[in-house]
Amino acid sequence: MSYDSIIDAIKFKRYSIAADEMFYEALGEKIHSFTQKKGTSVIRSIAKELKSMHLKLQYLRRFSKTPTEIAEKVYEQTREAVGLDKFDDIIKW
Repeated sequence: MSYDSIIDAIKFKRYSIAADEMFYEALGEKIHSFTQKKGTSVIRSIAKELKSMHLKLQYLRRFSKTPTEIAEKVYEQTREAVGLDKFDDIIKW
């Protein structure tokens, strides 16, 4: 799934699908270092954060922001809040 399809999933409130792809995008080939139970837990946490962030940023509609712009902001802030960019540091070999 590409960045655009993740944004579309957020825009149409498909948080689980977006979270799943964000998780796999962050880990890449290191996905096998997570157990299925741990991976499911992380994906669920990401989906919750996406939903929460999306609800918080709905006020941007009042300022003429498009749903796509809002979804992009949700994506960026969720990646930062969950720490997806730091997964390489978290995984110990």
